[in-house]
Amino acid sequence: MKVGLLPLTCDIADAFTRDVFVSVLRGWIAETDTAKKISDRSMRSYVGILRMAAVRLNSQIIPLMDKTLNANRNMGKGFEDGKRMPEHVWLFCSRLVRERRAELTFLSLHLQFENRRLL
Repeated sequence: MKVGLLPLTCDIADAFTRDVFVSVLRGWIAETDTAKKISDRSMRSYVGILRMAAVRLNSQIIPLMDKTLNANRNMGKGFEDGKRMPEHVWLFCSRLVRERRAELTFLSLHLQFENRRLL
C-alpha cells in the first residue's frame, strides 16, 4: 500500500474522496506480494465497511462505491467467495463437529487464556 497518500494531520473525512478510494482499490488489486495481498472476499468486505463510514463522512463517494461493489470483477468474485466457507475454516469446523474432545477444548480456550493471563 502506498504510504503518504494523505498527510498524517488530515481529517478522516479527507480519506473518503474519489482519488483516495480509487488509489487504495487499485493498490489492493495490483498487489502481488502474497504476504500483503488481501483476498477478493476481504476486499469486498472492506469496501462495504468503508461505505458505511462514508455515509457520515462523505456521502458523495457512495455512488462510486456502489458501482465498484456491483461492477468490479474482484468485487464480484469476492461476493461469490463469500457465499461459501473457505476450505481451511471448513476443515477446522468439521473437526469440531466430529470430535467431542476438540469441541470441548475449543469451548474452554477462553478459560485457558484467562488462567495464563493471571499467572
